[in-house]
Amino acid sequence: MNLASDKEPAGSLDEMGVRQGGLSGFLNYWLRSWRVTFLVLIGLAIFGTWTAVTLPRESTPEVEIPVAVVVTAYPGASARDVEELVTKPIEERLTNLEGLDNLTSSSRLGISSVVVEFSANEDLKDAIRRLKEEVDSIRGLPEAAERSEVMEISISDEPIISVSLGGIEDERLLSLYADNLAKKIEEIPDVSSVDIAGSINEEVRIRIEPKRLADLGLSIGQLMSAVRTANINAPFGQLETDKYNYDLRLTGRFNGIGDVAQIPVALPDGTVAPLGTIAEVDLVLTERESQSRMSRGGEESTPAVSLSVRKKTGGNIVRIVDEVKQKIEEEKGELHSDIQVELFADRAEDIRTQLNNVYSSGVQTLLIVFGLLWLFLGWGPGLITALSVPLTFAISFLVFAQTNTTLNGISLFSLILSMGMLVDNAIVVVEGICGHQDEIATKSSEGLVLRDRDSKELKEKKIQARSAEMVDKFTKPLIGGTMTTVAAFFPMLLVTGIIGQFLKVIPIVLSATLISSLFVSLAFLPPVAVKVLGRRSEDEGQERWFDRQFDKFRNWYANIIGRILEAKRFQALFITVLAVLLVFGLSLPFSGLLHTGLFPAVDIDFMFINIEREPGTKLEETLATVERVENIIRGVPEVRSYVANIGSGISLDFGSGSSGEEVASLYVNLEDERERSSLDITNELRENFKQITDAQVTVEELTAGPPSAPPVEMRIIGDDMNELDRLSGLVMEEMDQVDGVIDIDRDLTNSAGEFNFSLDQEALTAMGLGVSDVAQTLRASVFGTEVTTFLDQSNEEVRVSMAAFDQAVNSIDDVLAMPILSMARQSTMGEATAVTLGQVAKVDLASSVDAIRHRDGKRTVTITADADKGFTPNELTLEITKKVEAMGLPDGYSVEFGGEQQETVETFNQLYRSMVIAILLILLILVIEFNSFRQTFIIFLSIPLALIGVLFGLLFFQGQLNFAAFIGLVSLTGIVVNNAILLVDRMNSMREKGATIIEAVKEAANSRLRPILLTTLTTVGGIVPLIWVDEFFRDMAVTLVTGLSFSTLLTLVLIPILYYRQQSRLERKKNQASNAVEHGKGNAVQLSPVP
Repeated sequence: MNLASDKEPAGSLDEMGVRQGGLSGFLNYWLRSWRVTFLVLIGLAIFGTWTAVTLPRESTPEVEIPVAVVVTAYPGASARDVEELVTKPIEERLTNLEGLDNLTSSSRLGISSVVVEFSANEDLKDAIRRLKEEVDSIRGLPEAAERSEVMEISISDEPIISVSLGGIEDERLLSLYADNLAKKIEEIPDVSSVDIAGSINEEVRIRIEPKRLADLGLSIGQLMSAVRTANINAPFGQLETDKYNYDLRLTGRFNGIGDVAQIPVALPDGTVAPLGTIAEVDLVLTERESQSRMSRGGEESTPAVSLSVRKKTGGNIVRIVDEVKQKIEEEKGELHSDIQVELFADRAEDIRTQLNNVYSSGVQTLLIVFGLLWLFLGWGPGLITALSVPLTFAISFLVFAQTNTTLNGISLFSLILSMGMLVDNAIVVVEGICGHQDEIATKSSEGLVLRDRDSKELKEKKIQARSAEMVDKFTKPLIGGTMTTVAAFFPMLLVTGIIGQFLKVIPIVLSATLISSLFVSLAFLPPVAVKVLGRRSEDEGQERWFDRQFDKFRNWYANIIGRILEAKRFQALFITVLAVLLVFGLSLPFSGLLHTGLFPAVDIDFMFINIEREPGTKLEETLATVERVENIIRGVPEVRSYVANIGSGISLDFGSGSSGEEVASLYVNLEDERERSSLDITNELRENFKQITDAQVTVEELTAGPPSAPPVEMRIIGDDMNELDRLSGLVMEEMDQVDGVIDIDRDLTNSAGEFNFSLDQEALTAMGLGVSDVAQTLRASVFGTEVTTFLDQSNEEVRVSMAAFDQAVNSIDDVLAMPILSMARQSTMGEATAVTLGQVAKVDLASSVDAIRHRDGKRTVTITADADKGFTPNELTLEITKKVEAMGLPDGYSVEFGGEQQETVETFNQLYRSMVIAILLILLILVIEFNSFRQTFIIFLSIPLALIGVLFGLLFFQGQLNFAAFIGLVSLTGIVVNNAILLVDRMNSMREKGATIIEAVKEAANSRLRPILLTTLTTVGGIVPLIWVDEFFRDMAVTLVTGLSFSTLLTLVLIPILYYRQQSRLERKKNQASNAVEHGKGNAVQLSPVP
């Protein structure tokens, strides 16, 4: 929908109507040099197609998350010790870090994780560099704490496909096959890593009896030192000779378990004994921290090993996954015949499905657009106009390659969205060339009427001259009209953060496409029209039945407008009704009739289930709960397969899932052909999982768009963990009373407790012991510790660990009775003497939490929940806020709300800003074009007309005023004004030619009805198929279709009314001023003296 001005451009035409020089001269060069034009078109088609085929494909744009994590291990330390000794010093150092936005942390047993979130406008690479420098400068951490590691968080870290091997009970055999397959997959280009879950490996275990070691006068540290010393492969210098320099290397690597058992150990009495005579050395299976089980076709689950494949940043997901599948097929011949292979979380398949849906929608759009063009313009002009679509897309794909834009759901949606708009420029140009617009028949073209008796060459010359005239006539107005549409999308580039990165594809694609369509319409289509229409007589198009019927319709419409302009009461009533509709529509989001949100849940072919039991629960107990969940899942007929991972959870945001023996997760594949949606199945499972009372079982739903926070999130901030525990429990009880709140959870869990050992420093000193001696003995005896590693004959790394016999430590009394060798007593009394831990330490049992979390340095407990079907996070957050305020909080404790509600507010605020900027740009263009605030205001009223259609359209189609719908609303600001521009521009032109106001309005209504309806129908027809693509595109498409349709229909009535009233008022004022002048002149005559 573009402005078509009637003002003649400056300059003159040559003998065939081709203007020389300037922009028109450049555009008409393509018209004169049609051979060059056709070669360029062929080149664009070839290179554009090649570029489209080779562009990377993904489901959504890859975004850069401004987040990093500082991880510090402090083995054996409790959550409170980690908080005080590690986390707090790191937080204090990072508080003043440049560019810091948020600082959160988690302190748990033996590990500190500090999450650093930078401001959205920070350069991530530079920010990570500054963070590493700050972390490296931290001093004062415990000696036992390991070096802090800075890790950048990336969406690329998410698995792109998971492969599960199962079907047999031999878990060791499964592990061997999985390890081999993982190595093959890691060889694929752009694969960053392959994680293995449920695998069982072998290790050399040195089992010790602490009391026997004490009797022999050996400490655990001496034994560990003997093992490490015997397994060495390191350089120790260089030998210089007369002629050469030789490197010196000491090699003593183990080759197998026999070498470990034969390690010589020096005893205090001067003798040497093999390690195998002092401790038991065995090749055992590693202790399991996780386990996997798989089921297919409703069968009982069997042991499994799962591989999670991750890609490098920028890697082509579809290509990588295809190569992974190829590797699997190649390796199937080496697998045991009963081993089954199942794929999960296949993102390439999701991408193909989504892109195929968009492709299908694109084909439907193209057919709809071409059908409308044929209906309004005929075969020849319709084909020429439709040619602008592939040509524009070819140029757009070249822009994609230069801007690193991938083929994803958002970019393809933008292309389809532009398809209905990009033909608008072509419609105006081709319709002008074909003579469908009566108003373009100027004096210069009256002699260029085509006749059947004209030769082909003469016809081409006449069409070339007419084409040149149309290019001259429409260049500036088409540029202005295109810029108003581009101005609506351009401010979206100003949106920051993850949403901004996700969103920027839309303005890039649409701007590139619309500007390309402008160039194609003005430069490439006229030469094509000359060749295609050279054999077509002018009378052919005028005799079409549709043209005759449409002429009757537009004459009827012009007459109706004329009657409306004479009915002032109807005008007032019409304007009043529109105002009432606008006010009522604006109240819909506040009344709750029209829901709001950020991203809609999507119907997909898989789902995630998380299970969490009490901290400290053994793996076997968690497995029992998983089996109950499995029984429920197998009762759902739509389930095709599933894999259960016991020991790890799944997180749908950019954080990692929880881990531990008390957690588990299931990945469930659904049948492709099913009657129920995944959302309906999810609701059924939630109800059935309520019968499991010994664990928290939640079903995770994916939402469209980039990673986002939980639907409902509330943070309670305070100092005392016990009070935070109590308050969060009360809040969860209140939340449970709110309808629509489901899957309530918190990140605070009380562990089984902790034994605190207080060492007697005087006793330690007297006995010649240090804290490190006690810690080393306890860690090896109670937990077990890795001593060294070696490569076996298969070049596989084998771990060597040391631990006490299982029966040696079964209670706290066994720990207190643990002997610790006193080196001081050995030297003074002539023999090694051991003391027990109970002699140098006191023990207390205290309550403990699994993890202590901070936000900006303060202790925080976060409560999250999901929204049930039919409820939005915003309305649930409001209800919860009321209950918390009524409950009241003690002094020193506060509540913050986050989650999707906060993200929605922040995102919408940025989109509001973008829309305001877009409106200002459009107003600026309109004021420049019309040089009138009043007429600019009349045209601007098209936007609230569109808003009426959007609000009632979303209500009718049961949609949401969410992120996608708001994007559609911002887009409408630059689209809907073009109908009003066409009408007002024509009215002004007729007024300049001397027409009365009513004549100008009626003529504009008659002559502009065809381009207004055609451009609106092509835009709407191009978007309609997107309503059925998926949930994300649906609300955006509904917004554009209903807003543009409603605005167009009302614009055809309201704009003539407003223009008529405005011009009539001006004319009355002008007449009054003229009468006043005449009256003044008359008075002056009367007062003149009579000669």
